[in-house]
Amino acid sequence: VIWQKLDRMTDGTDEGKQDLVRRLDEATEHLSLVFHRFLAGERGVKRITISLNRRDIEPYDPFHSDHPATEAGSPEKIRSGGHVITIQAFILPHHQKVSPAEWEKYGGRSGYVKNQGFYVYREKRLIIHGTWFGLARQMELTKLARVRIDMPNGLDTDWKIDVRKASAHPPLLVRNRLRALIDSIGKASARRYD
Repeated sequence: VIWQKLDRMTDGTDEGKQDLVRRLDEATEHLSLVFHRFLAGERGVKRITISLNRRDIEPYDPFHSDHPATEAGSPEKIRSGGHVITIQAFILPHHQKVSPAEWEKYGGRSGYVKNQGFYVYREKRLIIHGTWFGLARQMELTKLARVRIDMPNGLDTDWKIDVRKASAHPPLLVRNRLRALIDSIGKASARRYD
């Protein structure tokens, strides 16, 4: 897909041009997060390239999984609706274990508190992130906790995923397991501040 001559995205004023630059930056951040597993060429995924203004977009791994201070739990498989869902918890590094630039980057535009929680992927594409599905509150002590949930196609109805992919409601079996997981990773995240 190539978009060119986006003449209606700005009114030609300096303020309009700055707004266009801001929107392009936000689009870059969004694409680098939503498609990070494809951009990185994760094992089992065909690597893709996305460019914006002739610059390749770099993948943004919200779990900072390559950092030695990131604590990655063992992947866990749950059967639901005849499909297998994989869940893996991550505790991000404490700010003393990363550079200031890394700390800023992995906090994201909204910060660590807003970005904690579940990250739901359908066929490796991020569809929902930064939520506890109402099972817990976003708190300062759990801000380093993030959980990757991988699900296949075919569970949209079971998960009540809307057309815009803006909300989901996991089935009861999965919710019960996630509720138990929240307690353990919440404690692990809080320990980083002891």
